[in-house]
Amino acid sequence: MSPAADIARIVELQTQLTGALDNMDLDGVELASSQLASALARMGRSGALISNGGMKDELVHALRQNDALKTRIRYLADKNRQKIDALAQIRSGRSEHIYQKPGI
Repeated sequence: MSPAADIARIVELQTQLTGALDNMDLDGVELASSQLASALARMGRSGALISNGGMKDELVHALRQNDALKTRIRYLADKNRQKIDALAQIRSGRSEHIYQKPGI
């Protein structure tokens, strides 16, 4: 594949992953994640990525998609933690987990 085709495939897989996350489709998340990891590894091994004017916009778009996915995943993780804490309180238990932004 050409670098442009590799980037297009990565953007396509990011879009699939975003849709799977939004639809709470676990099988879709696993499939898109696996395919995305493979596509990124293949692109990294090729070493053929050259940032030129034509590919810069596609690369910026792909990086923005990564940021959007990261935000979704953190949001979903926080919502799950809130649910776990609420269930622990209902059971008269106590959850010691407090959400913290990574890197702090």
